[in-house]
Amino acid sequence: MFNSSSIINVSNYLFSIEQYNHGKNTITAATKSLLNGSRLKGQEIIGWERILAEARARFLYELAVNNHLIGNQEVGSVLEVDDGRSQLGAALKKYGFQTETIDVSQIIDSPNQSISLLPSKDKYTFGVTHTLLEHFPLLEKVSLTLDSIAEKSQAMIHQVHASDIPAFDWDETHRIRKTRQEWEKFFKDWASNKVDWTHLGNHDGFNGRPPNYISGKDGYLPFYSHYDKQLIRRLIKEITAANAISVSRIPLLLTSFALAKDNPVLLSALIGVVFFLDSADGYAARKGLGNSPMGPHLDIGVDHMVEIAIVTKFAYEMNLIPHAIPWILAARNCLTDFMRLYNAFIFVDAETHPHKSFGTFDNSGRFISAAVKTIEGVVLPIFPSLGVHLSIAHVLASLYRGLPIMTSEKSRLIYKHILERIASRLRK
Repeated sequence: MFNSSSIINVSNYLFSIEQYNHGKNTITAATKSLLNGSRLKGQEIIGWERILAEARARFLYELAVNNHLIGNQEVGSVLEVDDGRSQLGAALKKYGFQTETIDVSQIIDSPNQSISLLPSKDKYTFGVTHTLLEHFPLLEKVSLTLDSIAEKSQAMIHQVHASDIPAFDWDETHRIRKTRQEWEKFFKDWASNKVDWTHLGNHDGFNGRPPNYISGKDGYLPFYSHYDKQLIRRLIKEITAANAISVSRIPLLLTSFALAKDNPVLLSALIGVVFFLDSADGYAARKGLGNSPMGPHLDIGVDHMVEIAIVTKFAYEMNLIPHAIPWILAARNCLTDFMRLYNAFIFVDAETHPHKSFGTFDNSGRFISAAVKTIEGVVLPIFPSLGVHLSIAHVLASLYRGLPIMTSEKSRLIYKHILERIASRLRK
């Protein structure tokens, strides 16, 4: 069914489906039926393990280069502890790394048998594991494995499937159920009990992929803290299923008006789909497919663009609502968006989420505003006589929704901060 021509040139940091099992959900069942129960984690299907190895190899190479660990004739070396499936060694060859892989697949299921590593070198640039530790029966065995790798490594990178990553429940052999934050605490606690070792952070890679937990010995990765600050890393973190759904609403809306402006029923249905996608992107984010740093702001920005585009079409092309409505809503959106963005990028309080910061995450105004906008967008093409009534309701609901953003305690702190900045500039 699959051959070499099926291998698509995918970006390095892919969302991986490690293994499907029977009966978890409709996606799992459908995919297993399609592939006759085959694992997706195998080279025999679409070269998935090779693609993942290429992604890991590039990450390790960038980490080594950025921290000046290789160069001037120095060759990087990697100690990999694996379950017999990895192709990291082959992928690292083109970067000049030497890799030694130790297969622990025969003892991973035994809670009592200890991990004893006997590598050929005394020290390696990196000690790594890839979606291995969560398969151990006991957390104590994970600690012993880290101890053994640490004895031979200057830095460690452990990629772990956390329980709040969607693919976790697709693999029945995952035994240790910990969220990303719980794994983060585990690695911090492990490093704090070791001489000269420091937990440096959690590198997420491409959104949806299992995170990499980075530890260094004796300040061995001095520039790791700057790695995720690179522009390309920031952009990669924003490539998520939820953000893709959000952005797709704009071309879908424009296409809807272009194709169905003279077909009220079809236009109503297409606008309904556009509003449905607003709920779908939130659902995807909550399922772990969209927790990007800028995701909430992108969602709000797209929502406001969609809102203004619809009312502008209704007002100026279809003459269904007063021409003043788009301007009132645009002014309201500019004010609330300014407050949210100021809080996130200039004021920079402990909480920068655009909803949580102002106490609007789960309040009634959010539901009322979304409901009124949806009703207006879906109903007006079919019942244009309701234009004035629905547009006024839209404005009132929008103002009610935005009121907490302009009057909350966070808002008052922002106003004070703005006035202090103005006063400081005037004194200069």
